[in-house]
Amino acid sequence: MACRKRFGCLMAGAVLAALATAGGGAPAAQRIVSTEWLYRNLTRGDIRIIDIRDKIADYWQGHIPGAVYYAPDAMRLADHGVPGMLMPPQALAIMLGRMGVGNDTMVIVYTERGDYKAPYLIWALDYLGHARAAVLEGGFQKWQDEGHAVTQDYPQIRAAGFTIRLHPEVRATLAEVRQVVNRGGAVLLDVRPTDLYTGEKGLWKRKGHIRGAVNHFWGDDLDTDSTWKSRAELQATYEKLDATPDKLIIVSCGQGQMSAHSYFTLKYVLGYPNVKNYDGSFNEWSNISELPVTTGASPK
Repeated sequence: MACRKRFGCLMAGAVLAALATAGGGAPAAQRIVSTEWLYRNLTRGDIRIIDIRDKIADYWQGHIPGAVYYAPDAMRLADHGVPGMLMPPQALAIMLGRMGVGNDTMVIVYTERGDYKAPYLIWALDYLGHARAAVLEGGFQKWQDEGHAVTQDYPQIRAAGFTIRLHPEVRATLAEVRQVVNRGGAVLLDVRPTDLYTGEKGLWKRKGHIRGAVNHFWGDDLDTDSTWKSRAELQATYEKLDATPDKLIIVSCGQGQMSAHSYFTLKYVLGYPNVKNYDGSFNEWSNISELPVTTGASPK
């Protein structure tokens, strides 16, 4: 990872040095990889690259060699009538296995520059207990800008077995969020754009935000080139929201995708130990009439 960015410099010693093991192996804890690292390790047999860009047409036009396409909405469905929820673990495990992802596979996920879909898949894999998964920093655009090879060929994939080792501690439920709203015990962080948080815009039955939630737009964690801001900047921002490492942080948005990016930032960039993504988010909360919804600016 180039050190022209402060975040890249911070990660270089602590993370990328660990990649210089015999055979170029990446440790299980590695969650961000550079385009340079992927280029050097492109032919490794234990890596599965997943292209999770919005449009399959973009994949057809060109993708990283060996990448399999996975439509972002293919991992979500209506759960008890609530749309956009993560599909049951058993179904997701079958889909991953068909893409050649086994329990020991190193998964590298990429999408468009400055997008939140790659961290959503990382969060889903965390939930299923698969720790060897990382985001390609800068996404497909950075790979292409650097002149690395792209292809229109589909990869030859052998199906793999995927055993679920569920980690429910990374996923917040409606009941848990309701308890926090009524009794406290966690920081509720709404990461949608401000106009959705305040209730000025929105397509849901009710507009606004979960009572007690503070607002911080997920995209503000990124620099202009879509790499993460420095650790110091991020820490200062979250501390102003009282979102500190000693607390449980529950992130939410409209339907759990934007908040997965903030989950990733807090958990893997800042190293917060207790972060949960509420994938029901305002999509679920706002449709239940007795649950409190507030409008207006963030108190922080």
